[in-house]
Amino acid sequence: REVLDAISYDFQAEQEKFVRAIRRTLELENEVEEGKKIGSDMTRAEELLFDARSELSKHRLDRATLVLKEIETDIGSRKDERIEELLKDADADLKNMRATGVYLDDVTREVREARAQHANHNYEVAVDLIQDAVTTALERQSDLEAARREIQRAESLVEQGADYAADMGVASGLLEEARSLSREHDNRDARSRGHGGLGRC
Repeated sequence: REVLDAISYDFQAEQEKFVRAIRRTLELENEVEEGKKIGSDMTRAEELLFDARSELSKHRLDRATLVLKEIETDIGSRKDERIEELLKDADADLKNMRATGVYLDDVTREVREARAQHANHNYEVAVDLIQDAVTTALERQSDLEAARREIQRAESLVEQGADYAADMGVASGLLEEARSLSREHDNRDARSRGHGGLGRC
């Protein structure tokens, strides 16, 4: 009786381990898909998942467990590499844009939050924050460049009007307002005022 109870207990314990290994395999399959979504190379993890499923089908639980641990390590490493790559690129892009006068204080805070999310292994959230930060920065760079072009055109026409002794008071006022708005980082409104100055010339 005791022998039978021991055999039954061992069988039940093995079954529970087997079920946990299958559940973990499914979880890691989902993590591989998440890794691919953020651009991580999941080739090695997919190969190891094939091996793990094979070991489970042959009821080699110990071997399958080792493979699953290897998969987990590989997935984490690949995701970390991808986030670090994105952060490095974002830092370089923002540094270049800041040097041209683009306002990026709030964007920089968003990148800091992405780093915090990465530290907490919230990989998809981190990627979303990085991409949003870079998109916002690029939009502002485009607005700044457009505002500067409008201001330069307006300045040129105001100078030409002054050469002909034309009344350029209103245009000059709009031009100065555009310059002020640009300094305050409201580049879309600056562009509009600069364009308004052109219309007065």
